Amino acid sequence: DVLKIGERVNVVERMFLNREGISRKFDTIPKRYFEPLKMQEGLRPEDKDLKLNYEGFNQMLDEYYNLRGLNNDGFVLEETKQRLSLQ
Repeated sequence: DVLKIGERVNVVERMFLNREGISRKFDTIPKRYFEPLKMQEGLRPEDKDLKLNYEGFNQMLDEYYNLRGLNNDGFVLEETKQRLSLQ
């Protein structure tokens, strides 16, 4: 019961955000994380090319949406609303 209540809280919050115009384009991180690290004190030379992969990030976001009962644009699916009695 506690897990279902927590899921309902997350879905209601997402429904509110959707109503306010928040969608997938807002579910991202700063662009600098997709660029190689800048050399600075304490950074090992072998780490200078570390960066996130944009395609991989989008795949993870798709998986997250699927697990949360959202469509690919980040909107709550009708099935999710019905399952949680949130019509």
